[in-house]
Amino acid sequence: MHQGYAATVIAFWALVGAAGDSRLPVHVGPSSDTTLVLSGGSYLDVRAGVLRPNGAIVVRGGRIVAVH
Repeated sequence: MHQGYAATVIAFWALVGAAGDSRLPVHVGPSSDTTLVLSGGSYLDVRAGVLRPNGAIVVRGGRIVAVH
């Protein structure tokens, strides 16, 4: 797992919380017509020897709808 990708996933879970853990406070998220795009960071493409930007996680209606 690339370091930048791991940081994005950790940030995502910190944002939405663990759905199955009832000890966490309940958060009412954005309406279902809102799209949230989480992106950032970079990873090392060892074959090309360059840093490349990470993709994005697209969340719509509280569900992951795309990973770029």
